[in-house]
Amino acid sequence: MNKKISISLAVTLIFIAMTVTFSVTMVVAMQMFDNTITSISEREAMFSNLSEINTYVSTTGYYDYSYDTVYDTVASGYILGISDRYARYYTAKAYTEYQDIQNGTLIGIGVDLVKDTATGYARVLRVYPGSPAYEAGLTKNCYITAITTADGTRYEVKNLTDVDTIQSRLRGGVGTTVTVDYIGADGTQTTNLTITHYNYSTPTVEGQAIGVCGYIKIYDFTDTTPTELDRTLDSLEGQGIQALVIDLRDNQGGDLYDAMNAVDRLVGSGVLAMSEDKSGEQLALYTSDETSCDLPMVCLVNSKTAAGAELFASCVKRMEGGSIVGTRTSGQGTIQAAPQRMSNGSAVVVTVARLLVNDGADGFVSFDGEGLMPDTEVALTAAEEQTYYDLTVETDSQIQRAVTTACSMAGLTNVTVTDLLAADSGDIEE
Repeated sequence: MNKKISISLAVTLIFIAMTVTFSVTMVVAMQMFDNTITSISEREAMFSNLSEINTYVSTTGYYDYSYDTVYDTVASGYILGISDRYARYYTAKAYTEYQDIQNGTLIGIGVDLVKDTATGYARVLRVYPGSPAYEAGLTKNCYITAITTADGTRYEVKNLTDVDTIQSRLRGGVGTTVTVDYIGADGTQTTNLTITHYNYSTPTVEGQAIGVCGYIKIYDFTDTTPTELDRTLDSLEGQGIQALVIDLRDNQGGDLYDAMNAVDRLVGSGVLAMSEDKSGEQLALYTSDETSCDLPMVCLVNSKTAAGAELFASCVKRMEGGSIVGTRTSGQGTIQAAPQRMSNGSAVVVTVARLLVNDGADGFVSFDGEGLMPDTEVALTAAEEQTYYDLTVETDSQIQRAVTTACSMAGLTNVTVTDLLAADSGDIEE
């Protein structure tokens, strides 16, 4: 039978429930308040310390200094101190340059460079067809020794610390000029080669047939990479290739979405990757369609293969049964937000999530901090390291091993790169 309770008992129960709720709320609120106070206290202590330093230096220090430089240095130091190895601080000037490069108002001359340790000059590794450098006559393997910008400022390349700084000096707006002094590949000194900036396309994919094995080099991932990869792969398949090697060495990953869009051409349907934020919430980033490549595939990687390039190799291996050859990759398995502009024109990039890649039947896994371990580990010899930028498919042991691995996966055994280059497709037997 039903039991009734008195009104006084009901009121008592309600009062107890309200008291418990209030107590719990107060405990949570006090914890939040304590955390906030602690945070405020820590920040006050930090700003107070900076203020003390500023007062002391400004009244005691001998050297003059710029507050803008101090601010940028402090802000950069803050980013270095947040335990985010991929975070980055842009000064207002650097962020403006970044934006100008992104929207195409600031243009390079169309070359890939490396700082030559022996001479200190900038060695030209690649000249893009149709670029300002190509039209002006700059050639591969020459050495840029000096740069004179449109305003007449001259920079000795030996005094420029890295490739990014050199490339920055070579950039300019459409119609502006830059003058380079350089030593030709034949050792001939040439001066006053003036190059006019104009818009050009930067190719990110190159390919060639090594007998029945296709070889594709992907330098970077941009919005044109998927189309370039389609076009290159179609051309190679039209030449009757039976296996494929994709060279991702030194590829720093570029745009993550473009990397996923490119690998979609090679792998079947499925979620390629997910993001996982600080709270553990996961979100699918990209789902590939059913179109795939039926050829046996090998991805060639090294320690500078990073981020989107690592995702690319992982998807080829785990979703299409491909193989990885080379050395352990970088292990950059995180996602960074777009630059956040600050009120003074500077900008900050921080990591916002961890990247998880499709692991086939086992769900999704992270390669952050660990990288991808090759199925076949092949390191360059000391001699090859010394001549890395001069290696070709005939002399690069990593390419050779990747090609023979891909051919073996296709049922072609006991073949070498020399055999493949010397033979017609019909001469290679399984």
